[in-house]
Amino acid sequence: MIRVVAMAFFLFFQPYGRMIAQVTPDREKHDFGTIDRTSDRVADFTFINDDSEDAFVLTTRVPRAYTYLWSAKTIKAGESITLRVKYNPLEKGTVRDELEVYFSSMQDPVILRFRAEVEYIDRNDNPACPSFREIPGENATEKPFTVKVVDRETREVLSGARVRIVQQGRLQRDVNTNRKGLYSEVVPIGYYLVLADADGYISADSSGYINRRNDFLLFELEKDPEAQEEEAVADELPEPEPEAQKDEIAIATGGVPEPEIAEPQPEPVAVTSAELPEDRYARNSVVFLLDVSQSMRQKGKLELLQASMLRMINALRSIDQVALISYASETVVVLNMTAADRKEELERAVAALEAGGMTAGARGFQGAYDMALEHFVEQANNQVIVTTDGAFTKRDQPRILRMAEKYRKKEVKTTVVGIRSKPYAIEILAEIAEAGDGSLVRIEDFDLGQEALLEEIRKQSYIQP
Repeated sequence: MIRVVAMAFFLFFQPYGRMIAQVTPDREKHDFGTIDRTSDRVADFTFINDDSEDAFVLTTRVPRAYTYLWSAKTIKAGESITLRVKYNPLEKGTVRDELEVYFSSMQDPVILRFRAEVEYIDRNDNPACPSFREIPGENATEKPFTVKVVDRETREVLSGARVRIVQQGRLQRDVNTNRKGLYSEVVPIGYYLVLADADGYISADSSGYINRRNDFLLFELEKDPEAQEEEAVADELPEPEPEAQKDEIAIATGGVPEPEIAEPQPEPVAVTSAELPEDRYARNSVVFLLDVSQSMRQKGKLELLQASMLRMINALRSIDQVALISYASETVVVLNMTAADRKEELERAVAALEAGGMTAGARGFQGAYDMALEHFVEQANNQVIVTTDGAFTKRDQPRILRMAEKYRKKEVKTTVVGIRSKPYAIEILAEIAEAGDGSLVRIEDFDLGQEALLEEIRKQSYIQP
C-alpha cells in the first residue's frame, strides 16, 4: 500500500511537461502460438528512451502465470533496456493476458498484450525467468533432435528436403530428410540456426536452443510462386532441335558452317588471391562496429552476421587488416587491428561473439573512427562497417550523421549492414551510409547473406582501370 501511494505521489508532483510518453517498446504484442512441450515460452521486449533525460522503471505488474526480468532498471537518455518475460501456463485453452509497466517519465503505463493456445502444461517446470546470460533448458541429453519438413498447404511430407544446422556462423550439418520428411540425430546442446529448403519452395529458418524440451522442429514450407511461373514458361517453350538435325538442314539449304576463329587472349596476369586479385583490388583496412545487444539473439541474426564475416575473412589477403569493436551495454574492443592472414585468430573472435544487454547507441562510433584513423593506409579502402538489426535513436542520429560526414572527408567510408531490420530502420541506416560514402547492405537470409560482406569489400576496394 505504501509503495502504491509513494508512486502516486511521485507521479502527481512531476511537472506536467514531463508526462509525455518518452519510453516506447519495440512492439506491444506477443503471440506464444501453440504451447506444447517443446515451447520455451520466453519473450523479449526492448524499451527505448527517446528523450534527453534518463528514466527508470517504477513497477511491473504481471499476471500470476508470468515471471519477468529486466536487463537494467534505468534507461539512459537515448538508450534502451530489455524486459524478458516467461510464461508458465496454469490451464489449457486460449489465453489473452496483459502486462503493465510504469516508468518515471510517464503518467500512463505501457501495456504489453500476450496471446497463447495452451495444449500442454509442465507441472515440474521451473517458473523462474532465465537470466540474460543463462542458457535456457537443461543439460545435454542423448535424445535425438528431429526436424520434419512438410508442404504448408497440403501437409504432405517433403522427402529429400535440405536441412542445415548452423552454429556461430559455421555449418554443422547439411543433410536431407528421409522419405517421411524427417531428419533425426543427436545434436550437442546449444544455440543453433536451423534452415530448411526444397525445390520449388520458399526456404525457411528458425533459431533457438536445442535441449531436452526443444528437441523437435517442424518446417511448413510455402510453394515459391516464381518457381512455379518459371516451370510453366519452360513447359510452353518448344523443344530445341538436336545439333545433328541443325547440321543436316544447313547442308540441305546450301549453307556451310563457318569455321570458328579463336580470338587473341590477353597475357595472363599473376595474382595472389583468386577472389581479390591484388592488381584489381586495393588493400583493405576495415573496422567492424558490431551490435551485440539482446535483440541480435533473435531470429538467427547473430549467426547470419557471423557466417557473412567468416566468409569474408576467408577471402581476405595478407595485405588486408581487420579490427572488431562490439557495442551493447558497453563498447568493447574485441580484436585490435589484425593482419587478415591471421585467420584463425580472426575466426575465433567472430565465433566468440555473444549477444546480450541493452543497446549503447552511438557510443561506439567514435572509437571505431579513431581506430580507423590510427591504422589508416594510404591508397587503400579505409572503411568502418557498422552492423545492427535496428535503428539508432532520434537523439543519436544527428551525431552519427555528422561523424559519418566528417570522416568521409578524411577518406574513411562508412557502410551500414542491416540484419533483418524493419523498414523504418532501413531508412535511417541508409541515411548514415549515404553520409559516409558507403553502402547499405541488407542481410535477410543465410545463402545470400554469406556473400554480402565480401561483395561490399570488393565494391569499395575495386581499382578503377
